[in-house]
Amino acid sequence: MDLKAIVLALVGLGIAFFYLAGDNKFTLPDLGIASTMGGSGLSAEGSVLTESGPPLAMTQLVDGIDAGSISAAPGEIRLIEAVANCAVTRPSAGQRIAPIMAEPSTLQTQIYSYDDDEIARSAAYAMERVLTRGGKVLSGLKDLNFEVRNTLALDLVTVIVPPGPEPVYLILKDQSGGIVWNILPMPGANVAHVTLLGGGYSGVVNLPEGAVLEVADLGSGDCGAFHRVIEQPSVTEDSGFVPSDETRAAWAAYSAWFADTFGIPADTGQSGRQRAIGVLAGKTPPEDAAKAVWQGVGGKVVLMPPNDVIYAIDAKQHKEWFIAKANAEITKAFGVPEGSDVLALLKPVVHERTK
Repeated sequence: MDLKAIVLALVGLGIAFFYLAGDNKFTLPDLGIASTMGGSGLSAEGSVLTESGPPLAMTQLVDGIDAGSISAAPGEIRLIEAVANCAVTRPSAGQRIAPIMAEPSTLQTQIYSYDDDEIARSAAYAMERVLTRGGKVLSGLKDLNFEVRNTLALDLVTVIVPPGPEPVYLILKDQSGGIVWNILPMPGANVAHVTLLGGGYSGVVNLPEGAVLEVADLGSGDCGAFHRVIEQPSVTEDSGFVPSDETRAAWAAYSAWFADTFGIPADTGQSGRQRAIGVLAGKTPPEDAAKAVWQGVGGKVVLMPPNDVIYAIDAKQHKEWFIAKANAEITKAFGVPEGSDVLALLKPVVHERTK
């Protein structure tokens, strides 16, 4: 069988392994995941970004931090459908709008969400890497290295909401997805609404009681002109890169939609290329302000938009599952039963190519 045909067959396969249906939720067992965070840095100086001024220590704003609750299993993952035509609710008069844009942090959860072609791409890449190097390399292999990306696990970013008289409208933005937004109001803060703008992979945990969560479908309605959160071109330029004309046009469309929808400029609030485990959604409170009470992922409800693969499991078990599914996709591409010896299948292909 021709190598190119095999790889194309893999890339074209749809896996759709772990769909959630019915009442759009499922309850997870206690997986008994031990904390691997150790010295997590949750209390380290500079761990929480602020709108103005230096970063703050998480312990200055939050009490009872439990690092083990980050890598523990959620109690439930519940799906929330994206808002049709990207027509999210506009802020009401009197609400304080708090836009946040952050990169994934360094605190990994044990929750996975990704497209169903991720496994097929990995299988195709592993096969191509081996087959193009010839039979000598293949003969010494005991298994294929599928290079499961650690970034498939969603990261936790904690949003701390300072106290204030106005109801807060949070806008949570990420360019690449992969974030579980953990919302912790300080005493005296009232979170009324949360709008999630992202790539379809991120979710929210510890949604405050009474708050409404909406996920914008950035591929529909007026958002179809940009499809994703766009970084302001000047930020890209400051980093030494020249944005393309296409990116500039997408920014113009995104900026116009954002201003019209939320009533503030798209570059308002915290934005840019900053990885942080926490962000402060407002002005820095007085030092004697009552602190937020820590809540993590363990045992909590995580709200997520639908995706092809949504999984809650520890990293080792996820890797084993991922490799098994990748092997199954290779056997499917060869047209043989699942469970067949993948390496035995590859040897004739190498012989065929080296004649």
